[in-house]
Amino acid sequence: PKGAYFGFDIVPIGISWASRHISSQFPNFKFAHVDLFNKHYNPKGKLSAEAFQFPYPDSTFDFVFLKSVFTHLLPLSIRHYLGEIRRVLKPSGRCLLTIFLLNDESLDLVHRGHSSIPLLHELDGCRVLDPQFPETAVGIPETSLATLCNSAGLNLLPPVHYGSWCGRKSYMSYQDILLLTPTS
Repeated sequence: PKGAYFGFDIVPIGISWASRHISSQFPNFKFAHVDLFNKHYNPKGKLSAEAFQFPYPDSTFDFVFLKSVFTHLLPLSIRHYLGEIRRVLKPSGRCLLTIFLLNDESLDLVHRGHSSIPLLHELDGCRVLDPQFPETAVGIPETSLATLCNSAGLNLLPPVHYGSWCGRKSYMSYQDILLLTPTS
């Protein structure tokens, strides 16, 4: 009863469902549709992810969670989202996110054909499944993500929990899982 949840997404049907089935029972859980452009998931979107300001005041949240969001954003949008995450996190806050990280192991598995998502096309500092619809699935180099986190004022806490998406035999989940905290 004392907690709250605020979520947004670009897919209206999910927001509708959550509002009807969750907010109706828990009014402290709020869901909002944001009309962000995504060539694959919301091609008629009016807003740009690279410039979108999260609709929350600074230092609002103890916890920020992004599941399968960065897997559909290009590096400029990821950089911007990391800055927004840092802005809305409290100094003691945490961010848990999932992503497709590119490193020697994942790239080797992708090139050998073991990945369920063959991120083979290089584009703007990342790799994508489909260059015609790049936001369908995006992987970012692990070193690039670390640099983006650092620039945004976020620490990447070890360990990274690598996923099975690229064909790993040992994994915790499908996507790679990261935990971030604000820098002091």
